Amino acid sequence: MKQVGVVSEIIEENAKVQFKRASACGENCAMCGGCEKLNSFVIAKNVIKADVGDTVILETDTKRVLLAAFLVYILPVILGIFSYVFLGALVGIVMFFVPFVVLFLINKKLEGKYMPEIVRKI
Repeated sequence: MKQVGVVSEIIEENAKVQFKRASACGENCAMCGGCEKLNSFVIAKNVIKADVGDTVILETDTKRVLLAAFLVYILPVILGIFSYVFLGALVGIVMFFVPFVVLFLINKKLEGKYMPEIVRKI
């Protein structure tokens, strides 16, 4: 997964990179009318030693992005539904929140694994 952004700050061996979020309508905002042109920031590994103001390409392993999306969006729903069906409403509600608590507790350990890397200057 690749994204183009601009380095806005250097933080130790990492960089804070500003990029424009992709829209669901394919940048044809007149068609959907629901886009907000918001910029986002991400902390990325600065392996090429980019400087502030450099336009760079960020790259993240697609498999890791999909795994992270599964852990955050899909797993809680699956656990919640199955627990509700087989164990009851209260357990279903609790099991919906369990993955969020677990991810919160292990966030620091996962943080470095899921960081994008700056792979090239443009």
